Amino acid sequence: MDVGGTKVALRLEHDDLSISESSFRWAEPDGADAMTSVDPTRDLDLLARHVSELCAGDPERLTGVGVAMPATLDAAGTVTAWPGRPGWTGVDLGGALSALFGDAEVRCADDGDLAALAEAHEAGCPDLLYLGVGTGIGGGIVLNGKPVPGVGRGSCEVGHLVVDRDGPLCDCGRRGCVQAAASGPATL
Repeated sequence: MDVGGTKVALRLEHDDLSISESSFRWAEPDGADAMTSVDPTRDLDLLARHVSELCAGDPERLTGVGVAMPATLDAAGTVTAWPGRPGWTGVDLGGALSALFGDAEVRCADDGDLAALAEAHEAGCPDLLYLGVGTGIGGGIVLNGKPVPGVGRGSCEVGHLVVDRDGPLCDCGRRGCVQAAASGPATL
């Protein structure tokens, strides 16, 4: 599962090695301050519905689930920060995923770190710097074939580096972050 600020991509690998995929966009937030009005309960219900559809109504049959997540999670799986969807702060994501997937092992990791690892593997390159531009800007670093762990959020979280103190307001609340000037929505 690749969770993003705008959409979620789902991929199911079956025992017979066939693959099913789907994706969906998060519902648009309501209100004047759209980002703070994000409803995580509505988001999680939407996620559960799409997972159930992909799994033919039985997501508890899965044996393992990997989740690429742009949010910062604590050790218990609670969202501590997600600038792109601040309404999720405090959500027990670990508990919600356990309820959705039953006994399946669920692992979450930073989306930029996982993307960097996948790109390094596909390119056969043991040392790689990855920058991803989407709803936000993230990235990851791989050295000697292993991801370089970061402090707090991912290993290469360049999206919230301030490059222009008078620049546009970022969804993290500061002005002039790389993400506020160069993310997908900012360039559109």
